Amino acid sequence: MGKPYIDDLNFAYCESLADIYCYSEEVPTLNGIFLNTPAESMTLHVPASAIDKYKSTSPWNSIGNIVPLTDGDPQQTSILSGNNPLAKPVSSYDFKGRKIYSQREGLTIQRMSDGSVRKIVMKK
Repeated sequence: MGKPYIDDLNFAYCESLADIYCYSEEVPTLNGIFLNTPAESMTLHVPASAIDKYKSTSPWNSIGNIVPLTDGDPQQTSILSGNNPLAKPVSSYDFKGRKIYSQREGLTIQRMSDGSVRKIVMKK
């Protein structure tokens, strides 16, 4: 299995982003991910054993506060490619995390009834 990777610009222009939860002990590769996002005022929650790795890897080290994950933190989710045929969409969000009520062109993040999350790209 390859090194974890987060798509470019996933957190770009997220002016209100306060917390990121990353459950990988291996630091994911990313580029331009915090474009126009105030990383210095965010908190990154990572496995305790990996804190030093994140603190020494750019651009993760631009995040203002890097702390260990705790039992009270949200449970890990993942973006799936629709592996559960019984899961139904329960809510949708735009790329800035704002809830939307109808499908539209572009990127949509859907939370599914089984707790998974998936990306949907709608084209004309």
